[in-house]
Amino acid sequence: MKKNSILIIDDNKKLLSSLRRYLEDNGFTVITTTNAVEGFKILNQSLPTLIILDIVLPKISGFKFLHSLRNNPKLFYLPIIILTGKSSVADRIQCYTLGCNAYLSKPFDVEELLSIIRNLITHYKNLFYSNENQERLYDTIFATQNNFNFYRTDNNFQIKYNIELTPKEQHTLNLIADGQMNKEIAKNLNVSSRHIERYVTRLLDRFGVQSRTELVRIAVEYSFFTT
Repeated sequence: MKKNSILIIDDNKKLLSSLRRYLEDNGFTVITTTNAVEGFKILNQSLPTLIILDIVLPKISGFKFLHSLRNNPKLFYLPIIILTGKSSVADRIQCYTLGCNAYLSKPFDVEELLSIIRNLITHYKNLFYSNENQERLYDTIFATQNNFNFYRTDNNFQIKYNIELTPKEQHTLNLIADGQMNKEIAKNLNVSSRHIERYVTRLLDRFGVQSRTELVRIAVEYSFFTT
């Protein structure tokens, strides 16, 4: 999606239509859907700058959708505004606990929503710009396709990384999970420690993590080990 694009997920079609027109009139690119299932599919194609999400949705609730995004290493940073008819303190607490950035109850003031959107986008832009003379990470992150897709299992959507490992990378990953250090892995695979360092660095980069512990957690969670 283009920069300053917004994904709105709400099962109220009239609201979607009016909110889309209002945001487009204010310079945003807007895509809408009435359910989280389609929302996952849209995210699998390209990433918005910001998401507006209802809690009460068919098939997959907004709570589950929010939880999935905040637990995905490729999506956790996306700013999310909850826009819902549920106004109880318990619902607000749950959404903020799950990681939403803002919570508005319906009926709402569109100017307040617009202000929140602009503030969040500005905030996240600042996070991803190192300085004026360095690479603009914000544009790179939002323009780059992620190495994952979504699949259905037991009536739920889960995330599956779309990464193909070479035999050496796969063996290295298996041995990392077994607790082996680089020298041990090099001996097992009959290659130099420098080769293993490159394999490990490549694995960390491809899975978007910073440590061996995170790498093993993701690999276990998404079934990347072979026997």
